[in-house]
Amino acid sequence: MNKAESKEDVKKVFVQTVEDLLNAILDKKAVVKAEDLKLLPDSKPYYQMSEGL
Repeated sequence: MNKAESKEDVKKVFVQTVEDLLNAILDKKAVVKAEDLKLLPDSKPYYQMSEGL
């Protein structure tokens, strides 16, 4: 993230990192996809997860 050139780069890294982390934690009990996650840096709580999770 330190080398991000834009807000979009940061959002992509955040989503990929959280997706990987949750999939490792959940161990195939549920599958998290990038579409399930959003980084919202301008409004609390600063992220959003789909209701399906």
